Amino acid sequence: MARLKVAVLISGRGSNLAALIEACAAADFPAEIALVLSNRADAAGLAHAARAGIAARIIAHRDYAARAAFDAALDGALRDAGIELVCLAGFMRLLGKDFVERWRDRLVNIHPSLLPAFRGLDPHARALAAGVRFAGCTVHFVRPEMDEGPIIVQAAVPVLPDDDADRLAARVLAAEHKAYPLALRLIAEGRVRVEGDRVLLAGAAANPTMLLNPPGTAAGRATLTAAEPQLFVADLAKSCDFFTGMLGFAVAFRYGDPPFYAQVHRDGARLNLRHVDTPVHDRARVKREDLLAAAITVDDVARLFAEFQAAGVAFHQALRTEPWGARTFIVADPDGNLLLFAGAA
Repeated sequence: MARLKVAVLISGRGSNLAALIEACAAADFPAEIALVLSNRADAAGLAHAARAGIAARIIAHRDYAARAAFDAALDGALRDAGIELVCLAGFMRLLGKDFVERWRDRLVNIHPSLLPAFRGLDPHARALAAGVRFAGCTVHFVRPEMDEGPIIVQAAVPVLPDDDADRLAARVLAAEHKAYPLALRLIAEGRVRVEGDRVLLAGAAANPTMLLNPPGTAAGRATLTAAEPQLFVADLAKSCDFFTGMLGFAVAFRYGDPPFYAQVHRDGARLNLRHVDTPVHDRARVKREDLLAAAITVDDVARLFAEFQAAGVAFHQALRTEPWGARTFIVADPDGNLLLFAGAA
């Protein structure tokens, strides 16, 4: 299947461009950056394009007496390159209504606030002045009005007591580098549909976790913030190699000399590995009765199943749809621990 041809428009350092380039470098990513355009010849982000071997052009706005002429030059360059989607990434020029309408629902932007709050300039300072407890970023389709348009992806970060605008901006920027590639993937996979002023997403699970800031407690009760399954393993090194080499996890730490405890993680999932000399569980019974050691929720369970298939993972249970609607599959680690991966149908 052909990858979606994308152009990225920049004016400055291009950190979101770099995040998009990194995402598109993955073999299974459904989009490719075919062109980088900048209105400034000194934009530091042009170096990202050069290192990645991506075609880049400079169309300086100062060379055009009218915005319409500048917009027409941009439009011509995009069409000449066969571009299908345009990503604005720190592009510091307002685009005219005619340009925006020509690229309607094919033009996206990222803004460093949880829109519709704090449109325009200085969103971090304004968020702090307003005393909000959460800030964040928004990827949205562009409309002629500034920072308007159907929202595709948002990422929230807590505002901390000692934040100033720079510290908050740095934390939001890290969230931008995750949100923009996610939005591009969703669009390129055809999972985004605009209906009126809203985006409808196909096959994307919502995050049900409540965020509370400050964390604190409610009604005199302690708040449970995470649960991390513990797996008992006979060979810690072999187990770590399985999770990193086959399942795409990374080792967070190993403890002991020699190591007897470790943690592996992938995105928000964390598994603790504890060395034991003799088996804790009856492996035959675990296998026979599907006794799970951990259940891990996934935003795209079919994609993860395909990834594991390509890596040569042996499945205890192949991908299937459960009676209650979820789609699941089960992997057994080298010690027979059963790991359930589950997502929306």
